[in-house]
Amino acid sequence: MSPENQISTDTPNELTIGHTADVPMADGATSGAESLLNHLKQASKFVPRPAPGAPQIPDYEILEELGHGGMGIVFKARHLPLNRVVALKMVLTSDQLSPSEIARFRGEAEAVAAIKHTNVVRVYELSPFESERPYFTMEFVENGSLAKFLKEHKRLDPYQAAELIARVADGLQAAHDADVVHRDIKPANILLSAEPKSNGSSPTSRFPFLPQVSDFGLAKRLATDVTRTQGPAGTPAYMAPEQAGGKAKFVGPAADVYALGVVLYECLTEKPPFDDQNQWVTVQQVLDATPVSPRVAVPSLPRDLELICLKCLEKEPHHRYPSAAALADDLRRFLAGLPVSVRPIGPVTRVLRWARRRPTAAALVALCAGLLFAVPPLAVWEQGRLDQRGADAAAAQEAARLAKLAEDREKEAHAATAKSVVAALKLADAQELFAIQNKLRTRAADRPLSWTLANHADLSKAVKLVTNDSAAVTDLRSAAAVALLNADLQELSPVVKGFSASAAATDPKTGMVAIGQYLIWASLPVRVHLIEPSTGTITRELTFTAGLVRDPAANIKRAPDYVSSLVFSSDGKRLYVGTRSSQVIRFDLDKPGKEPAKVWKASITALEQIALSPDGKTLYGLCRPEKAVHAWSTDTGKLLGKLEPAGEAPITSFAVLANGEVLTCDAAQIRRWGPNRRMTQAVTNPGAWRLAVTSTNCLLVGDRRNLDTYDRQALTPLERFETPELRRGIHEDYVRTIVEHPSGAYIATSSGDSDRTVRVWELASGKLVGTVSVTGTGPIALAWSGDGKTLFATAYDQLARWSFRAPDAQQFACVDGSTIAAAAFGSSDRIAALTDQIGVNREFLMGPVGTTKNSTQISDRGGNGRAGVAAAPDGKLAVTPAVPGLIGWSSGTPIPSPAFTTKITWCPRFDPSGNTLWALVDATELMAFDPATKAVRATWSNAASTVASGVASLDALAVGRAVVAVGSRNGSVYWLKPETCELVTSFPNFGDPVQSVAITPDESLIVAGTQNGKLRVIRTADQKEQAAATAHTGGTTAISVSRDGLLLATGGRDRVVRLWKRDGDRFEPLFAVSDLSGPVRELQFHSADNRLLVLVAQEHAVRVWDVDALKAQLGQFQLAW
Repeated sequence: MSPENQISTDTPNELTIGHTADVPMADGATSGAESLLNHLKQASKFVPRPAPGAPQIPDYEILEELGHGGMGIVFKARHLPLNRVVALKMVLTSDQLSPSEIARFRGEAEAVAAIKHTNVVRVYELSPFESERPYFTMEFVENGSLAKFLKEHKRLDPYQAAELIARVADGLQAAHDADVVHRDIKPANILLSAEPKSNGSSPTSRFPFLPQVSDFGLAKRLATDVTRTQGPAGTPAYMAPEQAGGKAKFVGPAADVYALGVVLYECLTEKPPFDDQNQWVTVQQVLDATPVSPRVAVPSLPRDLELICLKCLEKEPHHRYPSAAALADDLRRFLAGLPVSVRPIGPVTRVLRWARRRPTAAALVALCAGLLFAVPPLAVWEQGRLDQRGADAAAAQEAARLAKLAEDREKEAHAATAKSVVAALKLADAQELFAIQNKLRTRAADRPLSWTLANHADLSKAVKLVTNDSAAVTDLRSAAAVALLNADLQELSPVVKGFSASAAATDPKTGMVAIGQYLIWASLPVRVHLIEPSTGTITRELTFTAGLVRDPAANIKRAPDYVSSLVFSSDGKRLYVGTRSSQVIRFDLDKPGKEPAKVWKASITALEQIALSPDGKTLYGLCRPEKAVHAWSTDTGKLLGKLEPAGEAPITSFAVLANGEVLTCDAAQIRRWGPNRRMTQAVTNPGAWRLAVTSTNCLLVGDRRNLDTYDRQALTPLERFETPELRRGIHEDYVRTIVEHPSGAYIATSSGDSDRTVRVWELASGKLVGTVSVTGTGPIALAWSGDGKTLFATAYDQLARWSFRAPDAQQFACVDGSTIAAAAFGSSDRIAALTDQIGVNREFLMGPVGTTKNSTQISDRGGNGRAGVAAAPDGKLAVTPAVPGLIGWSSGTPIPSPAFTTKITWCPRFDPSGNTLWALVDATELMAFDPATKAVRATWSNAASTVASGVASLDALAVGRAVVAVGSRNGSVYWLKPETCELVTSFPNFGDPVQSVAITPDESLIVAGTQNGKLRVIRTADQKEQAAATAHTGGTTAISVSRDGLLLATGGRDRVVRLWKRDGDRFEPLFAVSDLSGPVRELQFHSADNRLLVLVAQEHAVRVWDVDALKAQLGQFQLAW
């Protein structure tokens, strides 16, 4: 089968006009989903054809390829469930399209799907949003296009042509009613169905096929148009004058009426009214020339049909038919032998139109005529006046009638024009809105530097364009929420110009940044500057004398000295400096002056790294390439000892832990040393190059070009950071610097001189926040300002800096090297969390939001239990481990061994009073326990469900004061009484397992999330379930209701968290935060405010969103609810 049967091919007279020096041309608006495939012929010459082999699409059997081009392909396919043959259009490969183009492809298909009419090709189905290669299916039309028909049959009988155009006009009117303007009507875009149908206008169809409009310029949909330029686009021979003249903003339905007139003209005469071989000549003719009457070519053509055709071809839109429906009505009047509305343009009208165009010449002609008629004799004039009095009176009446008729028609035309202008302005706003929405999505996906600020600016513009469109408001609110909940970098102007630095550190007390000078020859003063971060001004200068640089054999090298490392004491009173000349310089900052308080010789070679013990009494230093780490007294500078491993490999890095232990790495092993400087552990690891320990006790290891999180007990790797820019590693050279953000939630890394990039990472997810470059040469040392709002990097002759915007509405808790398996809000505003298993242990973490946490190890040797955490208002805690049993204890007391039951458990929950502990036991039982005595208070079993459904497992639990709700894998939600565990009723939905459940605070609603992503809402008052809503693609894995019951949060396997607003017994979507690092495990609103705990699978921290703060920030864009 020829591709022409379904895809209109490019014709020789087709042109998409671009900008030139003389004519403002080019319009990106031709990128519609249908038009995406309409202009492929030329592009296919330059774009490689896709690899052979049809794609695999669920529910479809690909029968054959109908055609393809540079960006799209069309298949003939069979929809298997309905056994229906369809045309399936899809992009060649999604990675060749930007996210904005993919979003436009989907929006365009939705536009055509909105048009329901016999004379418009129907769209059946649009691919799911997550599809790798977007596609949509449409009606399969077998008999080719009108262009093919005319090529074979030349011209049509006038009555066939009239019927054909009337039916096409019906389809276009339906499109206009749906706010879609085609703007590329031509014979190639009118398909002919093989099944003849009657449109009801006449008993017998004169034209043998059903015409159907195809290949819409879908980007012209009123609500979703994206026009990148302001010039014309389309096929010049069929363009309306306003379209050809570059007035794209005001091209409306009247342009389609003009194009229908051109098609009618071609059907009658075999060619369009203007069709020069030179496309630009055709455009000029469309703008200026008067079309030759079709009766010149076909003298037998009925007069009325000629008038209809010429009215469509009027230059001014308001002189054409006011709508496609009006054109269809006139054509059917012609077919029925009735008078048509249009009449020939008489001499008077022609003169009036000429006079309007040339008023000066008309005035001169009128004056000459007046003088001419004043010459005849008065007597003759008087006699003529008397004789013609009666005739003049009759003529005056007729003139008045005609004037009134003309006035009425002119008013109608002006009204239609005004309506078209309003629609065009509305279309322009919609185009701009859709363009902004695409930019917002593209930036959120690509995350370039300063993308959040750019989105903020565009959001302010977009909000002004939204009018009574709740879906658009939700979309903008989602884009704003994503930008407000993500960190970002913005480049700032460098400071301290003229000063080259090689080391940097931050004062933990004042937030000041210290930078040490680079490349100073011996005996000259070396400067250390203290910088005020917000302004970059130097607040204090410290100096010491540069020393001689020596090699490992103690020979003097002809090389300059420089500051190689800096570290502040925890109280900010001392600053220690390490140098290339192997000196240690101590400055006492609580004393005046700029001279050092203490200087001592470290060793022979460069002192590359220094760090303090937790008590501040010991300074550790690494002199490379020496083998050992030295330890000195910070008061006297006396050498206290060395951390010197056996073997020949020199230590490349070390890190000091919060408990005073020291970790070292070399080319062979990672070793642990006690505070007494004795080695206690050694693990083979030849790749470890750089070590860092954060304030939250996360161990980070630079493994050559890679960065890994490690188990700080076993000293084994857990996860690896990745960047989309590189196939392997996070830098192109070895990782040399790892600096923690003051919040403990982010880190910055840098590398050697061959890779002068700085990257910032989110510790919770390991996702890259942003990448910046440092120009010049020399070491790149990094430092954060004390408030975390500025990142500094040393560079030649200046100090580079960037503004860092951490989200105000999001904080992190329980940041850890291990991933978090379960979490809950605890008492005293703390977060309780349980890590995933590492070997036979887990860690129980407890700490406030935004600060360090306490860690307790729990033995968990494995089993089928699921990790869970619950906290009661009075401080009681409960944990379900993998091993059988349930752990319950009070905060501040030692964690006991599992008890309560000898069976596996999950979903621990305290009732609102904290007096009863609930859990799902052994997969099929619900049990209520006394937290103090561990006695069973009530139990209920779902084992009988195995008989009915074959599935009895219970997976979700919510506990209220008078309602207990349980979700089952068999799809049922069970409602039980909390006192006795007696079953009140059940709400079955077999085939869609329940994965999460919640109860509103007033206990009027039970809300459940299912494996298919549905949101089920059950009223407890009348025990009725409402129609389920779609919340997520994939399972709805987490649900929580706010303390006032007005907000609902849902999370799913689609890596999305959605926030909903309660409206009576229903919930309306507010916004969605997408592209999280993994599926959502848990959601929990705080019991006292609207903070939301968000736990994402495989993340190293718990997220806490301040929904009230987020709402206030959204209010700045007029997007609050």
